[in-house]
Amino acid sequence: QNGYCFICLSLTFRTVPLKDKLQGVHIDSGWLRDYHLTKGWKNANKKEAQMAFENLLFIINNYLKNGYKNILIDDLLYDKIVKLEKYSKIKN
Repeated sequence: QNGYCFICLSLTFRTVPLKDKLQGVHIDSGWLRDYHLTKGWKNANKKEAQMAFENLLFIINNYLKNGYKNILIDDLLYDKIVKLEKYSKIKN
């Protein structure tokens, strides 16, 4: 096994102390959508949400490839957490 860890957090969680303690990476998945959505996310849809999730998987893979093991992710809906869990089992 690779020995890495994904931790999914709520928006209100204080990630900085945990990130520092785990010597990990913090990814706010909402930011990955914010780059291409209009103010107020009026153009949000399933297709762009899936694209943002695919971008998240790419970013996670890149961190893993470069030796990062503890990855904290916030602002994920439950269905994406389940997909991420399945994805991590495939990668392990």
